[in-house]
Amino acid sequence: LDSSQDGTISSNANFSFCYTSSANGRVVVKDLSGNTCSSTIEQAFWMVNPGRAFFVNAGGGSVEDGTADLQQSQNFSLATFTGQYSIAMDGWDVFTQSAELLSRVGTLQFDGAGKLTLNEVVNASGPGAGAQIPTGGLLRGTYSTASNGRIAGSLSNSGGALNLVMYAISGSEAYVLQTDPG
Repeated sequence: LDSSQDGTISSNANFSFCYTSSANGRVVVKDLSGNTCSSTIEQAFWMVNPGRAFFVNAGGGSVEDGTADLQQSQNFSLATFTGQYSIAMDGWDVFTQSAELLSRVGTLQFDGAGKLTLNEVVNASGPGAGAQIPTGGLLRGTYSTASNGRIAGSLSNSGGALNLVMYAISGSEAYVLQTDPG
């Protein structure tokens, strides 16, 4: 698990949960403490098919929802990712006391050997929009790939730096998270 919440980054964290499934496609995930499942539901997943589910966090500490996809491969490498991929991201950046909506769209170019290039357009709205946000354009950097499909990329240009973590579903699709302590 990688997460970015209120400037706190958790990178490549392991966690243990247990689950029960129902015939109607609902899967309940609970915290695992020692060898005992807690009675507190952490997440509820609704299966769309055997490879895709929608989920909602049911714990009181967060409000999150999303999708989960079955990985199509089990042994990823640098060479798995070669070529051009599209990227679209949005979220909130918080600078000083104000928050602003930030979105980016562009292409990621993986060379199959650890070099990464992003050609992006960045859009910010809100108080002080864009004051401390990289202006986009061409960013160059590197990436590494773990066999479980976790890809870590670090990019920069004169406008700033961008760190990304991606979790691959296959050699052609991944979920992306910007790891930004700011």
